[in-house]
Amino acid sequence: MAPPTRKSSGIYLDAVLKDTTLREMFTKYCQIEYAIENLACWMDIEKYDGTVESATEIFHRYLNGDRSIMDINISLTTRETVWKRIQSEDVDPDIFSDVKKDVIAKLSDTYSRFIGWVDYKRWKRQENEVRELMEGSYTQLEVRK
Repeated sequence: MAPPTRKSSGIYLDAVLKDTTLREMFTKYCQIEYAIENLACWMDIEKYDGTVESATEIFHRYLNGDRSIMDINISLTTRETVWKRIQSEDVDPDIFSDVKKDVIAKLSDTYSRFIGWVDYKRWKRQENEVRELMEGSYTQLEVRK
């Protein structure tokens, strides 16, 4: 279960990450902020299949410091703990739990700025207009009955 995240206008970070349209918009915003590695890491951890190969791939992509393609900013202790677990083949589903907590915290910070982004505000306004139209149409149908 995801930790509590910041809220605005009824939309939570976890809802943004689960909704295809919002995740695409959030991805674009993460690219603008040069924070795409956090989102990519979260997505790969979500798809983690519990194998040594998959754990090693995630480690090398995000946790191997300067040698990583998309290095994320986490503590050296967390990096070393994950690497030791991979080396000992202790790759159960919680191997990346501390990494995921750190990444969610960083994504929450990005999200706090995302909800003020003009593209998100435009989308939210359009969604509200559609909902109001739908509710108005439903109310008019009820009145006719």
